[in-house]
Amino acid sequence: MNEHPSESADRVDAVSLRGPLIATIGLAGIGVVVVVAIAVVGLLRGERPVGDGRDPATYGFEIEGLEERPGFVASGHPRDFMPALDDPETIRGDEVAEYNATHRRRPVVSTDRVVGVAIGGESRAYPVPLLEVHEVVNDRLGGVPIAVCFSPLADAVVVVRREVDGRPVEFGLSGLMLDATHLLYDRDAPQTPSLWSPIRRRAMSGPRTGTDLDLVTDVAVLSWREWLARHPDTTVALGDEGSRLRNRRVDYAHYRDDDTLPLPVEDLDGLPISERKRPVAAIRTPGGDWTVVPLEALREFDGSTGLGDVLENGLLLDAEANPGERTLHLEATGSLEIIPCMRFAAVALLEERDGESAPERLPPASSERRDS
Repeated sequence: MNEHPSESADRVDAVSLRGPLIATIGLAGIGVVVVVAIAVVGLLRGERPVGDGRDPATYGFEIEGLEERPGFVASGHPRDFMPALDDPETIRGDEVAEYNATHRRRPVVSTDRVVGVAIGGESRAYPVPLLEVHEVVNDRLGGVPIAVCFSPLADAVVVVRREVDGRPVEFGLSGLMLDATHLLYDRDAPQTPSLWSPIRRRAMSGPRTGTDLDLVTDVAVLSWREWLARHPDTTVALGDEGSRLRNRRVDYAHYRDDDTLPLPVEDLDGLPISERKRPVAAIRTPGGDWTVVPLEALREFDGSTGLGDVLENGLLLDAEANPGERTLHLEATGSLEIIPCMRFAAVALLEERDGESAPERLPPASSERRDS
């Protein structure tokens, strides 16, 4: 379980994604650089790490069709460096305050962002600090096997039904990246595993190339306080022992607000990095056209402009968005598929689905549309 930032003694401010893992840790306001060799991870686990952190060919996957793409790189981590969280334990939302009062390590506090999911009559919150140290949670909610995926460098939230041919799939971190978003692999593949891009909801290489996953539609990113108020019967996913023993807390807050991009991404016609990292939401009706809208436009939504087919069909009733906090909740008359992320990731999503070049530069508060 993860501590709230104000209560954490050790905080990882940045992570280098090339070569050995390099973490900058703030200790009482003093920056200390700690270098952890990738090989040490394998020794601690009693196994040899798969992937050298530099060459994608060393990770044991079929990469035909990916190796020539400039955004396809090794992350600096071996495969499963951050282990997926499987079937997490949970507590009821109304038990969190009492739990926090009696435990030093708190699963979530009122101001923490959570990924809220509702399906099959059940709702669950997945704290973003927990997702930052796992990046994928293989869970079951409302009787449906789901994967809650969080790609920190793109601040991208994708929740999919993890079913292929009617059977659940378990995902792990491949250690490889595409356009600064993580690639997963199907750990339980009967033979060679495939590489999957969550933001594209598709297998990108391997035996299942081209297989798509369905998005879960009722998803929001809110503060824990806001999610609990909307879903008083919610449960909260808890971390495992590894979550508590790994880093005291991995924190990407500084990265989200600075002007750095450590990995290659779509150029977006020369836009400055701050524009490429602008928080947006990709929105569509299932099977419809994607509309990419900056969160500030959603914050100002008055039911009259800027949301393409989503608006034309009269689906969107209300939008609550906070660009500074990177939170988003939509009310609609029907099902909406939503992927909150940074702008560069949304452009890669649109480009991948139709095979065309990236959309042209947009004015600050307008939207991008592209057929799926």
